[in-house]
Amino acid sequence: MDPFPLGIIEPTGAKEGLLTLIGQGFTFDPTRRKIPRTYQYSLGFQRELPSNILFEISFAGNYQTFVWVSWGLNEISLADYNQSRLDTSYNATQLPNPFYGILPRNGGVGQNPTITRGSLLRPNPLWGGLTQANNNWGFYRSDAMQLKVEKRVLGGRHSGVMTWVLSYTLSKAYRADHRLQAWNLDEPLIYELDEQDKPHMLAFSGVWDLPFGTGKALFNSDNPVLKKLAAGWQFDWIFTYRSGYPVGWPNLINYCGDWHAHPKTRYAWFNNNKSCYATWLPYTLRTIPDVFPDIRQHAAPQLNIALEKTTRLSERYRFMIRAEAFNLSNTPIYGGVDTSFTSTRFGMLPQDQQNWPRCIQFAAKLFF
Repeated sequence: MDPFPLGIIEPTGAKEGLLTLIGQGFTFDPTRRKIPRTYQYSLGFQRELPSNILFEISFAGNYQTFVWVSWGLNEISLADYNQSRLDTSYNATQLPNPFYGILPRNGGVGQNPTITRGSLLRPNPLWGGLTQANNNWGFYRSDAMQLKVEKRVLGGRHSGVMTWVLSYTLSKAYRADHRLQAWNLDEPLIYELDEQDKPHMLAFSGVWDLPFGTGKALFNSDNPVLKKLAAGWQFDWIFTYRSGYPVGWPNLINYCGDWHAHPKTRYAWFNNNKSCYATWLPYTLRTIPDVFPDIRQHAAPQLNIALEKTTRLSERYRFMIRAEAFNLSNTPIYGGVDTSFTSTRFGMLPQDQQNWPRCIQFAAKLFF
C-alpha cells in the first residue's frame, strides 16, 4: 500500500514566486531582523568594618532590547472571534471548499471538499495559519541588589581559623515578549514577571580549620602517631535558599475570588477546590497574566557539609580523605505544581522531588 497516495510535497525553491506554499501554513522571519542587544550595568561599594568584617553592597542591572516576538497575522478578526464565542459552531461549521480541485490536494487548504468557516474567514484564505516570528518588539529587564558580609571569626593558634561568608540577593525580573492573544496587534505586549524570576537568594558558607593537633586546643600531643592523626582537619559548609519560580496562572473563571490556599499544603498549593472554578467558553479572550505575581513553586533550604583531613607523609607525599554530605537534612524540593484543571492533581505538587535526596560520599586521594 502506498503510504503517500497524494504524493510528497517537494521543495520548490523560488520558482513558484508569490504562489510558494499556496494553501499551506508557514512561519517566516521579517526582513532586516535585528539581533537582541543586552545592556548590563553595575555599581558596587566595598568597605572593611570594625572587627575585621568585610562588607560589600552592589547593584546589578540587565536590560535587553529587540527581544523576539511572534505574530499570528492570518487569523480571524476580533468580531468573528467574538461571534465564535457566542456561537460555538460558528467557526467550526463545514462549508463547501471553493479551493478544492484548484489548490494542491496533498495538504493544506485545498485537500478536502469541505472546509471550516473559520478557515474561509482568514484575511487571506488561500493560506492557513501564518506566523511572522522574531519581530524585534519585546524587551527584558532585571535588577538586583547584592549584599555580602565576610568575617574571620577565629584566628588564634589554639582555636583554629574559621571564615564565613553571608551573601544575599534581592532581585526582580520582568519581560515583555508576547501578547495574551498573539494575533491581536491592538493589544499591547504584556509586561509581567519573568517565568525565571527568583527574588530571594541566600547563601551562608564557611571554612573551619579545626583546632586539633600540635599547638591547638585539642589533641595537642608530642606522640608522632597522634600528631599525624589529629592534624589537618577542615570542616566546610554551605547553606542555601532560593525562591521558587512563579506558578503559571490557569485561565479559569474564579467564583471564589481568592486563589490562595488556606492553609497552603503540598496537596493544595493554591486554592484547588474545583467548585470555585469553571472554564471559559471557547474563543474567550484571555485577560489575566500568564503567571501569578505572588504564588511560587516549592522551594526549601539546603545544607551541604564536608569534613576533610590532609596528612603530610613526607616532603613529597600527602594523603587526603574527605567525607561529603549533600542535602544533609534530606529536605525535598518538589517540582512544578499541576495547573491543569482537568487533572486529578490540580493544584497539587508532584509526588517525586526534583532535587537529590540526602547523599553521603567518601573519597581518598594520594598526592605525590
